[in-house]
Amino acid sequence: MWSLQEQLPHLPQVSGSEMSELRTLKEITDHLSTLAPSDLHDSRLFLQRLQIVLLQ
Repeated sequence: MWSLQEQLPHLPQVSGSEMSELRTLKEITDHLSTLAPSDLHDSRLFLQRLQIVLLQ
């Protein structure tokens, strides 16, 4: 998670308990995209970058 926050610093902080509930990359991506600022919420670039970071 630290790596994710380092590469996408504009995302709000996510607690470990929140992350522990998420089981798949899709669940993580969906959850984080709901937390993203509204100007990034619908951005394909944001979702693509998030997926790339999660797959590293």
